[in-house]
Amino acid sequence: MLELAACATPPFAIVVESAEPSGIDLVVEELLAPLQPMREQLVAITGIGLEPEEEIEAFEARRGEVRAEGNVVLSYIEAGSPTGQRVLFIHGSPGSADEWAALLAEVPRGQLRLAVDRPGFGDTRPYEAVESLTRQAAALRPLLETGDDRGTILVGYSYGGPVALRAALDMPDRVEGLLLIGSAADPAEEDINPLQALLELEAFAELLPDELAHANSELLALRDELAAMAGELHRLRIPVTVIHGLQDTLVPPQNVTYLDRQLTAASPMRVVLIEEGDHFLPWSHVDAINAALGCLVRDVERARRN
Repeated sequence: MLELAACATPPFAIVVESAEPSGIDLVVEELLAPLQPMREQLVAITGIGLEPEEEIEAFEARRGEVRAEGNVVLSYIEAGSPTGQRVLFIHGSPGSADEWAALLAEVPRGQLRLAVDRPGFGDTRPYEAVESLTRQAAALRPLLETGDDRGTILVGYSYGGPVALRAALDMPDRVEGLLLIGSAADPAEEDINPLQALLELEAFAELLPDELAHANSELLALRDELAAMAGELHRLRIPVTVIHGLQDTLVPPQNVTYLDRQLTAASPMRVVLIEEGDHFLPWSHVDAINAALGCLVRDVERARRN
């Protein structure tokens, strides 16, 4: 477990240890290891195993919507103090605001936590794919313009990570910190499967559920979108924390090395590596995310005073 004491001196990496398997557990783990990429792909597509144990309504979250750039009506949920530090959670591809249920269940005192349905997903309208990171980030603007002097902390998961980075670059006066979880970043790590290109053809895209078709369109465009953003990342001077599972096969840990090379001005920069963590950290490592977010809030408060 990452302790808040680790906030004192931001290290390059904190590896969250896991218990060593033994006996039959070790045998099963070794047998299933080659199937890990297939398992992660299946979970990402179907969501099987990621359903929250309780419905989001049980967390006293409030559902709202706001008009954004163009004709976008952005749907979101929020929980916590309306006057607290704003923390905005951005889901992956596919996904929705509801996947952050566990992190909205118990909001620390003095925080307002919000989670959005990104354009193309959930209850956000119109229900169509948006491949541009710039447009994805622009849709968040109404939730970042809070009317006070404090900026918002963005938490981006998977595809939501580059959306958070783009928003921080485009709205530097409104974003004060970034927490990137299993985040895509390095264009060189974005391999396009030939099947993805085939599924983008209209005849095949119509056979997919809209959510998966939208996700496929986003991911096909992501490599070029990341490449276009690469030369700007050195401009980010805000606190950044990166959390990544070392067993992530969907977004490889090499993305962490890339972020460390590119975010040269981020201050402080903290990396938390989950030794046995896969891509689904918002479900499997809620406590570690909450602890890292607590550190990041402290970093932002310290930077605000300086």
